[in-house]
Amino acid sequence: HYLSVTVLRNPVERTISHLEQLASSPTGPVDFEEIYENPIFHSRLVNYQVQVFAASRPEHLAQEPDRHAYDPSRYPDPERTRVLAEVRAAFATAIGIPKLIDDRSYAEAAARLDRVDEVGVTERLGVLVDRLGVRLGLELGPLRRKRVSKLSSAVSAALRERIEGENEWDRTLYERALARQAD
Repeated sequence: HYLSVTVLRNPVERTISHLEQLASSPTGPVDFEEIYENPIFHSRLVNYQVQVFAASRPEHLAQEPDRHAYDPSRYPDPERTRVLAEVRAAFATAIGIPKLIDDRSYAEAAARLDRVDEVGVTERLGVLVDRLGVRLGLELGPLRRKRVSKLSSAVSAALRERIEGENEWDRTLYERALARQAD
């Protein structure tokens, strides 16, 4: 038997953190708005957490025949450059083929979240760690946070507002996780 555990993050803060990580890449743009506007990244960043939870094994397997299309060596330039950009985006976001989120896919994501044994949120990670310690009969000790991203650039209010507005499904799943953690 195993214990399944997951942690969700405030969708706006998660997206900004992801933008910081992408901007720190030596090969990519550094402007947050430019990254967010880029269709290759945008479709993978919007409602990211719901996309992850809504993904099913059959969908993943159905993509297998198309994976050869992402082999850059099969293409001459400039098409190779486009394929490499897609591959980098997929690698950087862990989303191969973006999923458009609708009522049905959100319901799938929520059902999968509900099957997780322990659910937490980044902003209350200590509560989850304490609960896990009790459940496992272990003293897990204090939690140390480490900021992975090296950037601390300010995000414009307009971009923050846009991210908030475009991540409604993620906000709903995050609130579900908050409610689970409160139980």
